Amino acid sequence: MERAVSKIQDDPTIHEHLGDLYLRQGKKARAQEEWQRALKEWPEAVSSDFDAEQAKQLQKQLDELKTR
Repeated sequence: MERAVSKIQDDPTIHEHLGDLYLRQGKKARAQEEWQRALKEWPEAVSSDFDAEQAKQLQKQLDELKTR
């Protein structure tokens, strides 16, 4: 995933998945960074599967992570 994000830096889906992986590894700060990047990138993403509903869900996960 890190290699993918280095090659395609503005894909919110890749950032979201990388954030998920970081969270599973216990790297909460890095997960938060990637999720924030995904939310920042998705409005401008041309060909992404990332949509408004997914952004809403990701924002909820991000908010929950911040309160832990």
